[in-house]
Amino acid sequence: MYIILRLTCIFLFVYTTSIEAQPNKFVMVPTTQIGLEDSDDMNYIFSNVRAVATNSHGDVYITNTSDHTIRVFDKNGSFIRKLGGKGRGPGEFMELTSISLDVDDRVVAVDRFQDKVVRYKVNSADFESFLLPETSLATLRMAQTLPNDQMLMVYKHTEGPNSEANMIHIIDRVNVEVVGRYVDAFTHFYDRNKPIEVEMSSVPRFEATNFTSSKIAISPGDYTGTIVLFDVATASTQLIGQRLSPFYEEFSSRNRDYYKSQGLTGLITISGQNGRFDYRPQGYVLGLVGNSKYLLQFYLMHENNLRVTYVNIYSSDGKLIANQSLNDSGIEFFDGRTYQAFPKFLDENNNLYIYESSEYPKVNIYITNLDEY
Repeated sequence: MYIILRLTCIFLFVYTTSIEAQPNKFVMVPTTQIGLEDSDDMNYIFSNVRAVATNSHGDVYITNTSDHTIRVFDKNGSFIRKLGGKGRGPGEFMELTSISLDVDDRVVAVDRFQDKVVRYKVNSADFESFLLPETSLATLRMAQTLPNDQMLMVYKHTEGPNSEANMIHIIDRVNVEVVGRYVDAFTHFYDRNKPIEVEMSSVPRFEATNFTSSKIAISPGDYTGTIVLFDVATASTQLIGQRLSPFYEEFSSRNRDYYKSQGLTGLITISGQNGRFDYRPQGYVLGLVGNSKYLLQFYLMHENNLRVTYVNIYSSDGKLIANQSLNDSGIEFFDGRTYQAFPKFLDENNNLYIYESSEYPKVNIYITNLDEY
């Protein structure tokens, strides 16, 4: 009897341990769609969506590129109002790059072409505008309200060939000056000694999102395997993930037509003071979204002749808790020619907002099972 009980206990221990060691499957269930193929109300027709955000009441803010407006919908997808418009005047945008809502539910909108930030009052079209004290060379990605009349802005700034390529800047709005620079791209992502990577660092292709109550997460547009976390409270950085080495393959610009004739796709051409380069990243970042508990990085990898979409899921302490293919998710991220789906936002209820352009432009809201991790 003792032997049977002991064997049973051993079996139960091994079985329980194996279950706990099995990773959960990340599940996305569609619930609400915002956007229609055809409608008499043009507020439901989108051309392209750069950014999505929500306020504390669940209202959804969506940018539209054709008229450079921010359209506001309730949590059920019904249109409420519209902010902004195309132009260079007060409250107008030449490109609505990103939007976010601060702790007071004020909408903070970024225009990278004008180096301008517009902050709207709560539930109002009234606003105040701020201009960067320096040019971002169209790399301005996001802005965040800080105490003491300061703002955190994400853009790349390089003063010279041997200077740092800082990506986070603290702006004193009263004196209109930069009072702090952080997150050097060469320290975290690129090799300054490689001319091709110097040119990569100058391209405004990177993702940034809020994460936890005090951090900003940043990753390049090319998938490197790593993300840098900047803690606003302590001005400290943390590099998470595992670097993919090499994260790109370089090709000769002279043979570009030959590569195309051989069916090679995904080549990127960049040029600058260091020359002209052709390369293909191992993967591309499709979206970086976070809330107070989780950070999700969606990316697409070249695998033989296929492109496979994955998600990395990080906990609030920066630990990688899941890596999963999304090819069987039911979402068409890539249709064989173009990218079709881009994750844009993760709310505090772990609902995921994805911009999808297949058939027609729309934002789909998905319930996720993140709390099972």
